[in-house]
Amino acid sequence: MAGYLLKRLIILFSSLFLVSLILFALLRLLPGDLAQIIAGTDADPQQVERLRVELGLNQSWLTQYWDWLSALLRFDLGNSAVTGVPIAHELWDKAGVTVPLAILGLLIALLISYPLGTLRGIYNKSSLLSLCDSFFQALSYTPALWLGLILIMLSAKGIGIFSIFPANGANFTNFGQLIYELFLPALTLALVVSARLFRVQRVSVEEAKTSDFVRFGASLGYTRNQALVKYGIPTTLMPVVTTLTITFAQMFTGVVVIEKLFVLPGIGTMLVNDLARRDLVKVQTELMFLTAVVLLLGVLVDVIGAVLDPRLRVGGTNNE
Repeated sequence: MAGYLLKRLIILFSSLFLVSLILFALLRLLPGDLAQIIAGTDADPQQVERLRVELGLNQSWLTQYWDWLSALLRFDLGNSAVTGVPIAHELWDKAGVTVPLAILGLLIALLISYPLGTLRGIYNKSSLLSLCDSFFQALSYTPALWLGLILIMLSAKGIGIFSIFPANGANFTNFGQLIYELFLPALTLALVVSARLFRVQRVSVEEAKTSDFVRFGASLGYTRNQALVKYGIPTTLMPVVTTLTITFAQMFTGVVVIEKLFVLPGIGTMLVNDLARRDLVKVQTELMFLTAVVLLLGVLVDVIGAVLDPRLRVGGTNNE
């Protein structure tokens, strides 16, 4: 297990290093002077030059990259070039919106897709449950913006009981207020990702029906469905956990539309605002942070898989 984990960590840090190079290079390859882009077209040459010195843009690319990377390794994310506020402080503040939104959205998606996927896998000849296939297939092709607008319009017409837009700027004071303020955007997010979870669970249950575990349960005197529930469905845990973790990681990069639509001051909204303000060095750090979160969750998926299924870590050690 230690060797398996070490290999995954080597892949993680190699990926982060490569991403840092790509992000740094892309920002410097933008046409024009980066300091001029950040300062704006109305800035005088003295202001631009002063900004170049403050951001270290007057130094070589290698020096700039090393200063940025070494600061990240010390967990020093730097300050915004526009506001001067520490980036780590802003990320922590905005994560107080984005993380609960992603968690609540994932829980709602799980409550929708897991039981329906299980029932669809068990009773795959049911005409009524076959409607679930069409429903989730339609959801998989429906834009999040459209779903959010529909929910907002339904709530605005008086048939909704949850908040459309945060009354206190998403400054949640208790758990009840958090659920009230975030339910509609979380439901929008859940509907977007539930199609994948439903499909994974349905396929996993269908495969479990023909597994040796079910045949073993049947040999003990259980009916086929009883054996499936007792011995087969628990084996579907690994695909679901893997899909949930990957989906949760992708939510961090996919909440931009939902946060802007529901006026939520989260990480996605901050990223869009920083792009609009041309705070590009801050955007570089934010994208690096989001990439690190996604890759770390990917490693978590691998570790959970290795714990739940020892065959994976044996295969990973011998075959990779």
